[in-house]
Amino acid sequence: NAAAKRLRNEADSLWQSGQRDKAKELQARAKQHQEQARMWKQQAVDLDWRNNEEMFEYVQTREHEGQVRDGTWIDLHGLSADFAVHKTMEALCVAAERGLPALEVITGAGHHSGKSGPVVKRRIHALLQDPPKSLRGLTYTEENEGSLIVSLPKTRVRKSPPVVCDVEAGHGGRGPDLRAATHLT
Repeated sequence: NAAAKRLRNEADSLWQSGQRDKAKELQARAKQHQEQARMWKQQAVDLDWRNNEEMFEYVQTREHEGQVRDGTWIDLHGLSADFAVHKTMEALCVAAERGLPALEVITGAGHHSGKSGPVVKRRIHALLQDPPKSLRGLTYTEENEGSLIVSLPKTRVRKSPPVVCDVEAGHGGRGPDLRAATHLT
């Protein structure tokens, strides 16, 4: 944060000029500013995550009223790209664990994405082109402009410990610890 950086720079100058007590005081204030900024950022990320969870549940239940949530489809409308990747990984892992042959991933066509184009669709395509090791072998086809059919690799029964499918949102350290484990056998 800018205030913390300014305080650190001022503290460095004071330290160099021999005013060490004043420099230490400014360094402590800079650290407080930085911690407060980190806390506010985490609160914003947590709020965004909760909002995405609510949107996800709304879309799955209200926009697909009467359609059974049987693990064969997932609708990503209205979600942030990071959250959509997280939910897609979660759905792929559960579907593979259950031995389902395919999963429909409804990304939307991206008509409401603005100048940057279909962000969620692009991120899901990237995920499917380079899936985690536990999902290697999956293939996908575009059902239509806003929907993909993902054919899952056949899982095999193993006597050794199950393969772990790590589900990460791809926040690059900006979000909460979003890792969950689903085991593939």
